[in-house]
Amino acid sequence: NSGFIVVGMGLVVSIIFHLTTREPVNARRLSRLHSNESTRELMHMTWKQWFLQPQFYQIGLLYMTSRLYCNISQVYFPFYITQTQKYDKKYVAIFPMTSYVASFAISTLFSFSFINRRLNRKAMFMFGGMCCMANCAWMYFSDLGLEMMYPISCLLGIGQAIVLVSSLDITADLINRNTESGAFVYGAMSLVDKFANGVAYQIIEIMNPSCDPSSGKHEACRIFYRNVMVFVPAACMLLGAFVLISLIPQNVGHRPAREGDHRSLLNDNSTIYEE
Repeated sequence: NSGFIVVGMGLVVSIIFHLTTREPVNARRLSRLHSNESTRELMHMTWKQWFLQPQFYQIGLLYMTSRLYCNISQVYFPFYITQTQKYDKKYVAIFPMTSYVASFAISTLFSFSFINRRLNRKAMFMFGGMCCMANCAWMYFSDLGLEMMYPISCLLGIGQAIVLVSSLDITADLINRNTESGAFVYGAMSLVDKFANGVAYQIIEIMNPSCDPSSGKHEACRIFYRNVMVFVPAACMLLGAFVLISLIPQNVGHRPAREGDHRSLLNDNSTIYEE
């Protein structure tokens, strides 16, 4: 019944969104004004030209690592709770809910414009990565009491929210005002993310020591899910940190227009609608 309720609520909210949301027709988005480019001329980008941009691959890898961390830690967290920490099944709902509430709270905090404008996206991703790494190190220990599991759940949600939101912000910076092919950028990164997640899950399950209650491999299962929750997400964040370091000296989204290969993306006669 709960599954039908969740799906039904999602369907109703989606219908309301599509029926009540109106996009401006034949108008330039105000968001194009908030560009990293100081010039009003920017190189026009087709989907093929993105493959010639090194930042496209760097930020794609950064986004992939953040999604891998979030998805793997979410999927295997319930197994960590029951198999590694030996908590009752009711905590499979309580601890993830605590994580989601913390994630929602930190995402809401960063959504305020006066805070968002003052944040450095690269620094925020690094801070989120440090939260994730600290959480992985904390989860390595066994027999954690409730006074430990609640902070761990909160830190997990905070780290997930920060790295995911920051990676999406950096992706938006990469696109800059080239919204004519922005859908391709998001689609390509989402494709790589889904493929990487599928490969990661397949490898993890191949290594799974058959954690059937009747198999008698309780200790092996305890160690396995602990290692999955500690080392796999930590490796993702470590890779993401290396990619981020390579981006630090770069101005993300800066693509100087070449003569004969640029056009005005926003002119003075364009109609602007505030979002």
